[in-house]
Amino acid sequence: MSLWDKAYDITVEGFEKGYAAATGKAGETVWGIDRLHNPPESSDNARAMWAKVDAITSSVGGGAGREKSVAVAVNADPEIKLLAKAIAYNQYWRGKDWEDWGHPFLALLFFDVAFRCGDGGFGLILQRAINDLHGRSRVVVDGKIGKETQRAYAELVEDPKRRDIVNTIKCAFLVRTVHRDAGLKDADKFLDGWTNRTAWWAGQPLDAFGEGRG
Repeated sequence: MSLWDKAYDITVEGFEKGYAAATGKAGETVWGIDRLHNPPESSDNARAMWAKVDAITSSVGGGAGREKSVAVAVNADPEIKLLAKAIAYNQYWRGKDWEDWGHPFLALLFFDVAFRCGDGGFGLILQRAINDLHGRSRVVVDGKIGKETQRAYAELVEDPKRRDIVNTIKCAFLVRTVHRDAGLKDADKFLDGWTNRTAWWAGQPLDAFGEGRG
C-alpha cells in the first residue's frame, strides 16, 4: 500500500467517513470533501461528484429518516467515492511532498491535520511546535510553510544530540493541535471528536505505518 493510500485510509475512511448533511458553513461533506471548499465549479471531479450527490438527495423523499437514507445511498455509490478520493488526492496530497517530513508516521499525522485544519491551520500548528522544541521564537508563526520553517524543522530532525526526535516532534505537534482546537469558536460542537482523533494519534507507535528516518 502506498503512503497516499495509507493516508487516505486513516484520514478519510477512518475519521471523516462518508456523507454528512450540512451542519455549518462548510455545507454537505462527502468522504471528507465539503461543498464550501470544493464546490462543483472547482474541478471536473467536483462537478461530477456533486451532480451525483444532488441527484440522490433529490430522489429521496422527505420525512423522518431522510438524512440517513441519503447517507446510505451516497455512501453506497462507488463512483462518488472514487471521485471524492480523486479530489482529495489532487487538492490535499499531490505536490505537497508529505514524504519529505522524514518519517512515515509524521507524514501521515501531518497530512491528517492539514486535511482537517487546512494548510494554514497545519502551518500554524507546526510552526508553534517548532518554536516549542527550539525553546525560542525560531520561526515566524504565520501559517505559511516556507524555506525558513523547513530549515528550522530540518535542524531539529538532524540534530545528533536529540534522541527519539520523531517521538518528540509527534508529542509537541499533538500538544499544539489540542491548543488550536480548544481555542476555536465552534470547539463546543466538535471538540470531543477532535480530541478523540488526537488521542488516537497519540496512542499509535511510531512503527505502526512503516519505518523511516528519525
